[in-house]
Amino acid sequence: MTSPPERSRFTKPHILLLVVLSKLVMNSTNRFLTPFVAFFSEGMGISIEKFTVALLAVGEVASLLSLSISKHAAKLEPGTLAAICYFFAGLFNLAVLLLPDTLVSTWALVTMCLLRLGFGTCYNLSLSAIQSSLASNVDPEWQGRITGIVESSWTLASASFAAVGILLNKAGWKGPFVLNGALTLLFALPLYFALPSDKQGSKEETKKTAESQGLNKESKGLAMLSFESLGLYGCLLLKDTGTYLILTTFSLWLEEQWGHGAEEAGFASLVISAGEGLAVLMMATVSDWIGIENCVSFVSFAIAIGTIGFGIFEADNLHICLAFFGLTFMFFEWGAISMIAYAGSKFTADTRVSALSTVFCCMAIARSVSAVIAEPIYELPSGMKGVVFSGAILQLCAATLFVCTRNGSEGRGSKREGMVWVERQL
Repeated sequence: MTSPPERSRFTKPHILLLVVLSKLVMNSTNRFLTPFVAFFSEGMGISIEKFTVALLAVGEVASLLSLSISKHAAKLEPGTLAAICYFFAGLFNLAVLLLPDTLVSTWALVTMCLLRLGFGTCYNLSLSAIQSSLASNVDPEWQGRITGIVESSWTLASASFAAVGILLNKAGWKGPFVLNGALTLLFALPLYFALPSDKQGSKEETKKTAESQGLNKESKGLAMLSFESLGLYGCLLLKDTGTYLILTTFSLWLEEQWGHGAEEAGFASLVISAGEGLAVLMMATVSDWIGIENCVSFVSFAIAIGTIGFGIFEADNLHICLAFFGLTFMFFEWGAISMIAYAGSKFTADTRVSALSTVFCCMAIARSVSAVIAEPIYELPSGMKGVVFSGAILQLCAATLFVCTRNGSEGRGSKREGMVWVERQL
């Protein structure tokens, strides 16, 4: 029988540093288009509206594509899957050098969309591979802390946007793609050798492990479709849709209500960055104490309270509104990280990549749904108040659904799961 992997290996400093830096590059490449969409669209010679719609459509298709192949990708070791994804993601970014400076022609725009589709698919699968390795190789009592450290790459990615702005001015719109593409390629080989396996010995041992922890054991199609996992996906859709309603309309509200001057915009960016940093800190310090499962439901209730406060003080005091927005964003980020960690802990190695791909697909669907319904709700007489209270209702529904569908098992860092982990090592 194959011996179980060395579960402490993921926590070694050099592996953690490698994972954080590699995810920093991937997250930066995935996110830098959004804050600079006006500059990229101008450099490409296309309208902002067309570029935004293209990005949204490509993101959705990439999520569905990664979900459709996740079952086959799960057969690979996490290091192998991550290396393949990083290698091709780097090539997709470097391929923009083959495109003309402006994308006015249809074929150029379609080619650009196909390159982003390829990158998006690799991005989603690489996240699933890294999280699957983490879930299988970290002591349950350290799950939240290690996940918080790894997900600090999101905060660092936001901080790296200053370099993106410099590259846009110095090298044009292709500059950020080329730099990130080269860096992504550099991480492919180290990830192949560094990421620990997520396979827990033989099939019989995996089945016993799943049964002892009360985990789902059957995979139906693309992901495991048990009552609890469907509740998880539904909770994620409701929670993210409710939050993205506010994120989508916030800049519009800020501009209409307060003029969106340089001071307000700078303070809003600071609030968002602080929210991301606090979310990582909370994940690393609090989640293991109260349990990952409890974090998921608690965060949804907290977001509801934050959005209600935002609605009460809306248009009365800018700084109070931004403070409530920052708290909402912090709890949203904390909830997203907790959801990913929870999904990683609730499924066996054979189906974990599929389950995580489903989670990322739900996130993409929530973004699209919120983009469609946010503006009509905002244009109602209630304005921003209608948006934030709609978001609060969705958050409460998400928390209620999750509490009602969970199987009542203890938190990830509980003594019971800690004992199960110890027994599995003997």
